[in-house]
Amino acid sequence: MSTALKQISVTEYLELDRASEFRHEYYFGEAIAMSGGSHNHSLISSNILREAGNSLKGSPCYALSPDMRTKTATGVYAYPDVTVVCGEPAFDGDRNDVLLNPTVIFEVLSPSTEDYDRGKKLLHYRSIPSLNAYILVSQDLARVETFTRNTDRTGWLLTEVLGVESVLPIPCLGIELRMADLYERVVFLPPDPQ
Repeated sequence: MSTALKQISVTEYLELDRASEFRHEYYFGEAIAMSGGSHNHSLISSNILREAGNSLKGSPCYALSPDMRTKTATGVYAYPDVTVVCGEPAFDGDRNDVLLNPTVIFEVLSPSTEDYDRGKKLLHYRSIPSLNAYILVSQDLARVETFTRNTDRTGWLLTEVLGVESVLPIPCLGIELRMADLYERVVFLPPDPQ
């Protein structure tokens, strides 16, 4: 995330975002311009989109790019890195540019947004009734954390997959994604000495 603008209404936010060449997320009165991502971030997002899309071919589910705006039940508007919808999409208002019913959301972690993605954004995404899995993908090492809604829908379970030789199961979609495919062509940088 990047620069916050003055306090604005949802209507003003949607007008701004729809007219802008840059994407903005909306967080309780603030339109926050999204900063560009790293090469690894972009590559991993593309790999997820391709692999999930191919794995879901012929099913009622499909993957959407980071251009699809999603609204949480708490009123936050965000652009997940990859979104999966199962069945008929539901939209907010009379335009089809604000999705209400994602089934799975992937976020590729960045140093500038990791705390938000793990904290407040996780809480807001969990408010979406249709969401069954929230998947955090590291770009510094082959590591994926999945928050899965439990079967009685009263809580969330965290699982972790490590290593490019592993497989990422996504039971709510009935698929598995090979970590080697998600991290194809990714060059891990050495840790930043601080």
